[in-house]
Amino acid sequence: MPAQNHKEESKDDSNTQKISRAGLKSEIKLIPIVCPWCKTIFRLSKWEIGQDKKIGVSHGLCPKCAEKIMSQQR
Repeated sequence: MPAQNHKEESKDDSNTQKISRAGLKSEIKLIPIVCPWCKTIFRLSKWEIGQDKKIGVSHGLCPKCAEKIMSQQR
């Protein structure tokens, strides 16, 4: 009986479509996140980008500068 169940499972597998990353026109790239206040790279963020696209940097406040700004506002 277990052999019959295995055959049924393999029948279902033949109907599924396998997708490879090679067929997709995008890839995962690391983009540096730069703090505009202290000009340091404080994190690398993963993004899915098209293969023919150029990437740059993104901006955001690092935790130290965010804390300084929040303490000044109080």
